[in-house]
Amino acid sequence: MSEVLIIGTGVFGISTTYHLAQQSTTPSSITVPDQAPLPSPHAASIDVNKIVCADYSSPLYMDLALEAMDAWPQ
Repeated sequence: MSEVLIIGTGVFGISTTYHLAQQSTTPSSITVPDQAPLPSPHAASIDVNKIVCADYSSPLYMDLALEAMDAWPQ
């Protein structure tokens, strides 16, 4: 495999890196830089407000979202 440069460690970048590494005989030839430190303070996975939306017109969905927010730290 040639050397590969994947820009960004978001969901798409890491997924692409993972699958390329699984198929590669030389996974060390894959480089993945990111502009932020890990874990990124701007990543959706760090902030529950970027993952869960509690603003729904349906009370059922709002209740489920609030339950999900309570469970998120677990």
